[in-house]
This record gives sequence, C-alpha cells and structure tokens, in this order.
Amino acid sequence: MSEDGTVVDAVELLDRYTCAVLAAASSGPASVERMREAFAIPDSTLYRRLPDLVDCGLLVEHTRIDADGNHYRVYETEIERVAVEVDAAGVDARIALADDRTRARTWSSGGE
Repeated sequence: MSEDGTVVDAVELLDRYTCAVLAAASSGPASVERMREAFAIPDSTLYRRLPDLVDCGLLVEHTRIDADGNHYRVYETEIERVAVEVDAAGVDARIALADDRTRARTWSSGGE
C-alpha cells in the first residue's frame, strides 16, 4: 500500500474503538481479550478492525503460545504520534512511527 493510502486508511479508521485499540497496544502486546475487557469493545468490532489496522501498518500482529499450548494473537502499535493540522488551505495528517518513519497526507480545501 502506498504511503498516502496508508494515512488515508488510518485517518478514516480513527474512531473511539480504534483509539482504544491503539491505546491498549501502546503499552505492550495486547490480546483481543485484554482490549475487550479494558475498553468494552464488541468482539465483532475488534475482529473487523484489527486486520485493517495491521494492513495500514498501525498494528503489528504476533502469535503467542501459552503454557497449555493454545495459540492466540497479540497486537502492538508502532505509533509514536498522530498529528492533524487544519487551516484554510486544507488538512494535513501525519503519523510518526517508532522507526522514525513519518507517513503524511494532505487534503486541500479545493477537494483534491
């Protein structure tokens, strides 16, 4: 996916559930169960949203194996900062990632 496409998709995903998922994943690997319990996110929302966030590069997915041999997924975020600036010329969104990459997208007020 292109850098611009990543930011467009990421910005469009930013709702209260996505913010809760990213908050949970920012302090270390977070399981679906942890996200659901901490933020009361419906399972259907989590299972729809998590692949989109992984595809956009905002979450990294890992598989863990517990002591009983059960497999489960955990998610971490690589986001350091999200900034959105709005002025008469348009909207500028920037997502800074932990590896010093910055993804940016600008929307002009002319609808471009």
